[in-house]
Amino acid sequence: MAEDRSVRGNELRPTDVFPSEANDLSLAELRRAVFVQDDKPTGVPNGTKWVDTSETPPMEKIYDKSSSAFVPAGQTGETVSQSSEPSDPTVGLIWFDTTTDVPGMKYYTGTSWATVKQGRNIPDSNGYIYDEGAYESYWDTGTETGSGSLNKLTSSLYAKTAGTTGGDDERSWTADVAVDLTNYSTLEIDWEGYTDNGMFYNAFIHIDESQGTESNSAANLWTKGSAFSRTTETYDISSYSGDYHVSVGVRDETTSESYETVTEAYSMRVIE
Repeated sequence: MAEDRSVRGNELRPTDVFPSEANDLSLAELRRAVFVQDDKPTGVPNGTKWVDTSETPPMEKIYDKSSSAFVPAGQTGETVSQSSEPSDPTVGLIWFDTTTDVPGMKYYTGTSWATVKQGRNIPDSNGYIYDEGAYESYWDTGTETGSGSLNKLTSSLYAKTAGTTGGDDERSWTADVAVDLTNYSTLEIDWEGYTDNGMFYNAFIHIDESQGTESNSAANLWTKGSAFSRTTETYDISSYSGDYHVSVGVRDETTSESYETVTEAYSMRVIE
């Protein structure tokens, strides 16, 4: 079944498009698509939008058929980079919202600003998928089983179970972008875990092909069974190829007591 590239709510889906897929798209789909990637799209029609992520900061470009080249969109007045919403926007205007650590790209639909999911902007050039607050916009709520809370702190992703008697409370964060692990051998995480009781604690990091999978159903799961001070650890992912979502969180399997347990992740990256 063909991928649904329609706009859903306040999220623009036509952006996760890559050159290898261009020949499989209709002309109408190509005209709607926004390419967000390092490489220049090929075989595209006049007016195609491309956010060139090989540049810092990323630059939006428009394909000009008359010159057979992509030109900076600023020359056509179709992109804006600022901290406040552009006034009197036209349909298709792209706005880089500079109020966030990593400027968020938004697209004017004619009635509202839709967030563009910049699919392949993580991992960055150093392999980071999260780094003390950077790239936090790429992390969504993963699991919310039982009671607990999730917070994006200044320098960490914070997950807490509230310790409801009966156990099986779980809270996690999951990357909303699937990472291609084909060329990576190691997953590195800087994290810590604590609880008001030394038992019944499971901090975890896992990978799975689906987003928001519970830890006990993940493709691969690494856990720590007791509280631990902040540390950097590595896990072998060399046997995996293809796209996987990374999740990090905490699970409290207490069956007869009430305790609070917390995991804080400060950075995560993949290493070749």
